[in-house]
Amino acid sequence: ADAQMHTSNSRASRRSSDGLMLDDSMHYDTRLSAEVVLPHMSVAASQKVAQLWQEERDRTRQLLWVEVPRPQYWFPEGVSKCRTLRRYAWAATRSLLPVIEWAPKTRWSSFRADLVAGLTVGVMLIPQSMSYARIAGLDYKYGMYSGLVPLIVYAFTGTSRQLGVGPVAIVSLLVEVMLRDQLTDEECLDELGGTNTTYSEATSDVMQWEYCPNAYASLAFLAAFLGGLLQIVAGFLQLGFLVSFLAHPVVSGFTSGAAITIGLSQVQYFFGYKIEKSPFIYETLINIFKDIHKTDYITLLLGLTWWFLLWGARKLSVKYKKQFGWLRPTAP
Repeated sequence: ADAQMHTSNSRASRRSSDGLMLDDSMHYDTRLSAEVVLPHMSVAASQKVAQLWQEERDRTRQLLWVEVPRPQYWFPEGVSKCRTLRRYAWAATRSLLPVIEWAPKTRWSSFRADLVAGLTVGVMLIPQSMSYARIAGLDYKYGMYSGLVPLIVYAFTGTSRQLGVGPVAIVSLLVEVMLRDQLTDEECLDELGGTNTTYSEATSDVMQWEYCPNAYASLAFLAAFLGGLLQIVAGFLQLGFLVSFLAHPVVSGFTSGAAITIGLSQVQYFFGYKIEKSPFIYETLINIFKDIHKTDYITLLLGLTWWFLLWGARKLSVKYKKQFGWLRPTAP
């Protein structure tokens, strides 16, 4: 129950709307010189609430994130069908667009905090979404689209304040691995205007998404559409319980392996020469050391300098919070 502030010095029992007795326990906050009342339910009141909740659960079923009444309870006795339909329509609208409920309750203080948070996330999102697009083998603009559009849509339709929406590194890596070399020579030729040079005849240093980016992007769009369609179907079938069968070591190993693979794919920007991508770590390491003599030392020096600055800023912000706490947002 929500804590309520008042200045009464007496401890009393309150009667709820359904006639049940609620016992109040008072706790004092010396900073506010006021009493914080935390209502505690009696055993009878708790049983009554549990019974009401069970009855409500028996009357409805969950469809995606919307609770829908069961057919036998669609039209209660004594209530007109038009009124019932209007009530259901309004409830469905509020479920699909939660912004209708929380927007009128927004205050200036919370809006200001949300504005600062939004600007901070937006500044971080620009380079982050561009790098995710490059990991997936797509143009930078598609990373910006996938980072911005889901946030706008979820702001009106989302129900969670903690859920992170948008592209992530693991999904980007899976897209690139899944779509690698899936285009045929004919599809690339159609994009290149019928040139005689096919992708299989091109140099091995050129990735397929670099040789024919538009056809590769169309394939990625199709994969994203099918993935969303599967998620909608899984939501209707309520298949979320399948996640319980994923063992923690499996998920942890997959996440760690993806992090190592993504990290190694970014090493080429430190050394200053192109490193051929591979889904296998040992092949990536071989490709790194095979052309190590091509290292651009100026690029390597700049990369290590910036990495050391980020690492040092994080360490200082944690160890000396009072003096260097302001450095924390600058270092991931």
